[in-house]
Amino acid sequence: MKINFFFVFNFIGLQLVWAACAYAAVEQDASLGVIAAIIYLALHFSFSPHASVDFIILVGVTSIGLLLDSLNQTFEVVSFYASNASFLAIPYWLLTLWMVFAVSLPHSLYWLHRKPLIAMLAGAFGSISSYYAGSRFDALSFAEPLWQSLLVFSLEWALLLPVSYYFIKRLKDSNTSRS
Repeated sequence: MKINFFFVFNFIGLQLVWAACAYAAVEQDASLGVIAAIIYLALHFSFSPHASVDFIILVGVTSIGLLLDSLNQTFEVVSFYASNASFLAIPYWLLTLWMVFAVSLPHSLYWLHRKPLIAMLAGAFGSISSYYAGSRFDALSFAEPLWQSLLVFSLEWALLLPVSYYFIKRLKDSNTSRS
């Protein structure tokens, strides 16, 4: 795998936006996380070699993330702090974090697409470590018992990553065949 500027930018951008969103949640002010995500996404789409494909992935994965986290909050698996007084069931910072995560899938995290078992494990354990870290920052809280909430996230993400990569691969393949 050739590591290039965009790959590094994509990976570091995801980490920085995650940190900004966690901080925004702690401060009960979504603006920092949202602004960081918007700036990152603007740069991402300016430099992406596959901006149109990335946009389709962003819409699809973000929609799934919005649905999953909304259901998790509705069924009280988790409670997100700094929730909106709007139509969204999840906070703005979390929505924009889903957008940034979505555009990392076909780039810095794309190495997982050929390894479905590792993608499942990365989803299962990466998700719970990320959400758990968010809880330590007081960005969210889990329902008790904790292990049940973590199990729900783990199972969701163990399915989310391989399924996402299946559709991303098909999308990339169909886009390549049109070129």
